[in-house]
Amino acid sequence: MLTGEENYIIAHGVTGGDVVARPDLVAEPHTGLLIACSYWQRKKISAAADLDDVATECGLVQGGDEGLVLQRTYLARLKKILL
Repeated sequence: MLTGEENYIIAHGVTGGDVVARPDLVAEPHTGLLIACSYWQRKKISAAADLDDVATECGLVQGGDEGLVLQRTYLARLKKILL
């Protein structure tokens, strides 16, 4: 999910697609992945992710801690699967 006009304008520059005029493009897998990776890099989320600092990740992505408990649960499950 992408929100905010500024993020759509940035996504337009990343993808070359007119996601401002056609926000449905964001839902396409390739376009969505490009946007997500760009956002992750721009917000410097890797440092928090490397430390499993879910609270900081939440703050960087959504500006708060809504859903923090659930996101910590998802991280624990994912680590069991991948590690």
